[in-house]
Amino acid sequence: MLSLSLMAKPTLIYDGECGFCSRWIERWRLSTGDRVDYVTSQEAAPKFPGISAEELAEAVQWIGADGERLSGAPAVFAALATASASGRALRTLYGDTPAFARAADAAYATVARNRMFFSRLTRWLWGADVRPPTYAISSRIFLRLLGFIYLLAFISYWVQLGGLIGERGILPAGEFFLRAKEILGAEAYGQFPSVFWFGAGDAALYGWCGAGIAASVVLTLGFAPLPCLVFLWADYLSLSVAGQVFYQVQWDILLLEAGFLGIFLSPLNLRLGRGGNPPRPAHFLLIW
Repeated sequence: MLSLSLMAKPTLIYDGECGFCSRWIERWRLSTGDRVDYVTSQEAAPKFPGISAEELAEAVQWIGADGERLSGAPAVFAALATASASGRALRTLYGDTPAFARAADAAYATVARNRMFFSRLTRWLWGADVRPPTYAISSRIFLRLLGFIYLLAFISYWVQLGGLIGERGILPAGEFFLRAKEILGAEAYGQFPSVFWFGAGDAALYGWCGAGIAASVVLTLGFAPLPCLVFLWADYLSLSVAGQVFYQVQWDILLLEAGFLGIFLSPLNLRLGRGGNPPRPAHFLLIW
């Protein structure tokens, strides 16, 4: 038996045979994390003899770490208060505003008496799974497609670079970097960031372009996303600078912008399939 005054952490007891309860508990479990234990009333009955079977069947029960016991709507608010500021605000409102408390109790009682109806309503409005949606899958798809777009861009660059910026091209990249250094001096490195300051001959151009093709394939297959994205962005930036007027168009700028934000969208794992929900700022910036 467990004493209500010796709880390691708060516990919410719910009816494990109620589909409506079980669905919403899964949603709350994600929000509260390991701050709250969730136990079915079927499991809790022998552990908490102080709570009758009728009470367990009638409403969810909250057992605080300090032994506090709540039932029904206040028990729900107590659990949500451990997860967010809005949950804490609701619990405070319940305790300080009698009208809100009466309305919450009435709403809870209505749902408790009509679980089958609200279970069907939940399925109709949310589906079988009411857990908050994530962007984990769509982010993985986005990053793989970004890798494929990089692949097309590098292949296109490979086909054209010899005639455009190669040693015998229209605007040789080597001559461009030499001229930029003569005119701007040390400022040229900041104005035109590129690895081709160390050499812009055909071997270097094709070598870095080929490396971009290889990294694009690796990213498209879902491996080493973060290293690949960092390398691809820096590589394509270098090639765009070396490409001069041929590669300073909106398409290239858009790819560099999306590729840079993709770095922050990437999980730290070595496989895309193992990443979780992406950071909200990166997701917002990509949509914006």
